[in-house]
Amino acid sequence: MIHSGTRCKNHNFFVGGSRGSYHVRGKAADFHVVGVPLEEVYKYCDDLIRDRGGLGLYPRHIHIDVRGKRKRWKVVKYTYVPLA
Repeated sequence: MIHSGTRCKNHNFFVGGSRGSYHVRGKAADFHVVGVPLEEVYKYCDDLIRDRGGLGLYPRHIHIDVRGKRKRWKVVKYTYVPLA
């Protein structure tokens, strides 16, 4: 289920997105797969994109983007935690 794809700057601001959001550039999506644990989807996506993009694990969805370099993070209780 797609939660978010491309966003205009106003909507991105309203939902608390970052200023440099890849959603605003049309290069990101937030989603989950019904019936599959988020951690399992995260691992699959990590294996798929490797060093070519960003991947974030949130309490209710996965963020994936095509920034061209590796970046990993998770959000726990509204706190951003960088990952290796």
